Amino acid sequence: ASSGSDNFIGSNATGVTGSGNTLTIQSGALVDDIVVTTNASITSGSFTFASAGGSETVDNLTVDVDGQVLVNTNATFSGSASLDITGGSLVSVSPLATFTVTSTGGHLNITPEISTTANPVLRADTISVGKIGTFNQGISFVGDTTVGVVSQGGVVSVTGDLNVTGQFGGTSLSVSGDTTVSTSGIQTSSTQTYSGNFTLNNSNVLLTASGAVSFAGSVIGGGHSLEFFFGSGGSTALDGSAITGLNSLVVTTLSGAGSVTLTGPITTTTTQTYSVPTISLVGDTTLNATTATFSTDTSVAGNGHNLTVNGAFSTIGFAGLQNLNVTGTTSARNTISTS
Repeated sequence: ASSGSDNFIGSNATGVTGSGNTLTIQSGALVDDIVVTTNASITSGSFTFASAGGSETVDNLTVDVDGQVLVNTNATFSGSASLDITGGSLVSVSPLATFTVTSTGGHLNITPEISTTANPVLRADTISVGKIGTFNQGISFVGDTTVGVVSQGGVVSVTGDLNVTGQFGGTSLSVSGDTTVSTSGIQTSSTQTYSGNFTLNNSNVLLTASGAVSFAGSVIGGGHSLEFFFGSGGSTALDGSAITGLNSLVVTTLSGAGSVTLTGPITTTTTQTYSVPTISLVGDTTLNATTATFSTDTSVAGNGHNLTVNGAFSTIGFAGLQNLNVTGTTSARNTISTS
């Protein structure tokens, strides 16, 4: 069924009815390949995806409108399923509404901005979302997900791989699979948790947080630069054995806060700068850089470990080292203490 204006027209015997600008999928409906479009000259039209209650099953649905897409139901897409919302000014998702695509290879593609007040769950093998606007509580993706701009809001959870292509802002972010960052930054007011590999696909990636930024897999630089910018409570642990291909590395502070722990061989093509109040070694550490700088108001804690710097070294001071070896020029303002 389709329309040539801002109103849906028609119905069929399989459980789809249209009235005004509302398309209702009846309980237990089995529907193939619905395309809903509006005339491009109509800018006031909207489309409501409303439930008659129960289990709506749709194979393929494409929605292209000029106004808003209002999602008021839980919908399951099966068979060779896919859902494409390719037009519209806004996709407004009601509290606790879900999209579930059950078929192997099924996709969920939402081009307009999504807005929600609660915790919707979007499920498919592959998910693509152009923009997430206001979401006060959270939004969950189950499947390999590509997200564009995330402008503000709550918790983002991804069960699967994540590709971030636009500027990201939210309360927190957690990813169970691999993450690729193809934008300039991810900003959260609390934690960022990356359980798989973390790959930089942009010239300079800035991770801003007032909570822990943690990596369980490898950090793959691809010749790009990585910067951490921490507020109160911000922290990260860097294990050089899991870091490759970085051009430069910066760990700095937003408001005199933040901490970093270091271990292993941390290698960059150019500089490394650590400028947060708490810097400590949790294992023997080697910094391979043109210049490695510890710029902090307090002495760095060696905790009985060895530090090797292959390159120039600049530090405020150092306490608790076992051995220190620097191949380049060293400058220090305070005491460097080794056992």
